[in-house]
Amino acid sequence: MKTVSKVALANLKYSRTRNLLVGIAVFLVSLMLFAVPSIGKCIIDSQFASVNELYPTWHALFRNVDENTVNMLSAHYDIAEYGLRSDVAQAAAENADISMMYIDEAGREMYKVRLESGTYPVEEGEIVVSKGLLEAAGISGGIGDTVRIPYQVLRNGGLDYTEERDFTICGFLPESVRDEDAPSYTALVSEKFMRSVVPAEDISYRFLFRVFGNGDSTTDELEQKIKDIASGFGISEKDMNINGEYLSANYVDPVFLPSIVGIMLIIVVAGIVTIYSIYYVSMAPRVREFGRLKALGASKKQIKKIVVREGMFTALIFVPAGLAAGTLATKVLINVFLGILNDDNVMVETARALINNGSVPLYHWWIYLIAAAASFFTIFLSLRKPVKTASKASAVEAMNYSEGNRKFRKSIKGYQNMTVGRLAARNLLQSRKKSIITIAAMSITGIFLMCVASVLACADPADSAAEDVPGQYKVVIQTETGNAEHPEREWNAVIRSNPIDSEFVSSIESLDGVEKAEIFSQMRFDSDFITDGSSEWICGIPESYKKEIEDGIIEGSASYEDLKSGEKAILDSASLHWYHDLAVGDKVTIRTDDGETKAEREVEIIAIGEYSMGITGYSAFIMSKEAVDAMSTGSLNDVVHIYADEMYDAELEADIRSLMEESDVLRLVSRQEKYEEWNMSMTVVTAACSVFLGILGAICIMNLINTMIYSVHVRKKELGMMQAVGMSSGQLRNMLSLEGLFYTVGTLILTVGAGSLLGYPVFLWAKKNSMFNISTYHYPWEAALIVTVVLAAVQFVLVFALGKYLNRDTLINRIRFSE
Repeated sequence: MKTVSKVALANLKYSRTRNLLVGIAVFLVSLMLFAVPSIGKCIIDSQFASVNELYPTWHALFRNVDENTVNMLSAHYDIAEYGLRSDVAQAAAENADISMMYIDEAGREMYKVRLESGTYPVEEGEIVVSKGLLEAAGISGGIGDTVRIPYQVLRNGGLDYTEERDFTICGFLPESVRDEDAPSYTALVSEKFMRSVVPAEDISYRFLFRVFGNGDSTTDELEQKIKDIASGFGISEKDMNINGEYLSANYVDPVFLPSIVGIMLIIVVAGIVTIYSIYYVSMAPRVREFGRLKALGASKKQIKKIVVREGMFTALIFVPAGLAAGTLATKVLINVFLGILNDDNVMVETARALINNGSVPLYHWWIYLIAAAASFFTIFLSLRKPVKTASKASAVEAMNYSEGNRKFRKSIKGYQNMTVGRLAARNLLQSRKKSIITIAAMSITGIFLMCVASVLACADPADSAAEDVPGQYKVVIQTETGNAEHPEREWNAVIRSNPIDSEFVSSIESLDGVEKAEIFSQMRFDSDFITDGSSEWICGIPESYKKEIEDGIIEGSASYEDLKSGEKAILDSASLHWYHDLAVGDKVTIRTDDGETKAEREVEIIAIGEYSMGITGYSAFIMSKEAVDAMSTGSLNDVVHIYADEMYDAELEADIRSLMEESDVLRLVSRQEKYEEWNMSMTVVTAACSVFLGILGAICIMNLINTMIYSVHVRKKELGMMQAVGMSSGQLRNMLSLEGLFYTVGTLILTVGAGSLLGYPVFLWAKKNSMFNISTYHYPWEAALIVTVVLAAVQFVLVFALGKYLNRDTLINRIRFSE
């Protein structure tokens, strides 16, 4: 046994170059096998810890639940505990949204409501506020003080007229992070106050609850329980809110573990392919070496052990180094990741604090064990084929073993004029299997890289922003329902005095920098296929969008002329999520009511189309603008899409806002703000993918380096003889360049060619699954260029280095060289 180990150690020293390349590959594999799950777990753990720190603990809530349903739900066998919340009123404040709500004790626990000081309200006139709320309402006071607050009670499904009464401040809520442009606050009132101002039949609760489950329960199982409860009580999907973030943070997510395992398998496969290729390329002289050992009496079993131990000795050196580098990389990349994220995001701030104070550990002993075991397993699998090759041949066969193709050697022809190209071709053809394996090993990772790059290229923040805002800006109408104090904000009232009129649009078009402004209409309707009692919308598209409408059809057929009758419509494919029973050819009866005129008509679905939210505004049906406008005596103008000379102009935005000042139902959205939101999230994703793919690429480039180095090493004597008979150093470099060019071009053809072909189906899959708001295919030119430049640079450096390596010895020493 000691002899076997000594031989393996001697081989380790003798084949330093090959084992160094294997070691680098093992180093990178172990680095990634540790860093990827460590970073992934840290990010997920910090997110989950932040969720548990900030999010409510209810599993789900049902909206619009009356007291009778509350009593029945509370007795359900799947509900472990429940709490109640009821929105009672809206406090009057000019530039803030102040909700007055009642939450029972269990509900406060689930919402994690904690007082900064004081007590919770019990008596009818008691209230809990925050300092920011008092400031927004223009009121001052402390605990025990009496303050007068104007408010609108929620009655009959809407906000009633403003009332005023005196409240005694009994407690203060801590200040929370809020949107400075549209601040919102919460005041807590007592159950007695709720019952005194809201009629019993109008009291509506949000039923907060947790279902029975344990640590082994999956999120899918719990979500199915919640949906079954909702179905049993006739609660619609729109009135149900599942706290998915909290469930994922505290229960088994069936998607997370397979995702991490899948990524680790990709790393292992890349490592196996690379290490196997390195061993295969250098196998011919090694088999002859093992033949000598067999002739001296070594058994097949001993030969196997020598090969395996040599590989394991290499792993024993480089796996710990890879784990150490992975430890450092994890720390660095986590800091970079947190540094990129938006500091204004409370989740990011919480996650950063939890990581920095050690509440979320970066390192786990079991990840070290898994990464080390997977690394050793990778090299063990890589050695299986070389082990068989080395041990199965007899001593005589092993001594005569050569990697060259025997048929090729028998059929080889001489040339009267030998050129550098013919020499390069001869070597490549003689080692064709080795060449194919090298190219295939490098291309596997390259194809995977191109597929991922296709997704990232298609996830263009500019495209995602354009999905939301087709032009550079859009002005949209925002209405309210059931606010007795502001009936002018009701949709029925807005369309009678619509601020989006021809004069307003003309004023926008007259601004410097504006190319055009397009008006879209919307009409509200209800129908029997809408089972939850809500209403839907028909979007009226102007004729200038005729091509976009017709090009977006994915099923059926429709022309813009068909949509002018008001009796035919296109169904937006996004609505199939809610109304999956609708299909092309269906005729549905829709009922419209604009506040003055009620109408009923039959509409045929003649096509299904796929459009951006910016065009449809999430409307169910699409018709021509003139057809929709004819459905009401009011003005149904709903959105103005503004197309400008520049992507963003601060002065133009200010001018548009000045035109909107006279109306409080208009809101401006710019493509620039949407772009910044998408750009931030995609920067993080792209950076993470680039690091991952870069290391994978480095693993596989080891194949090219090994093949070129070993090809020169085993031909050292042959090349020395050719130089002795007249081959110049320049010709030698040219021959090596042509050989390297073969590997580079072959890899690029497979990587860029096959990767590009496979990238499009991957794009279609990502688009279908709404990944990153992808809508348009973009070829990943940057990735293809980077792959090309990197391979060309590696080949150039290799040829230069190998030329130096050969010229290091004299011609006599090279001719005397023996492997």
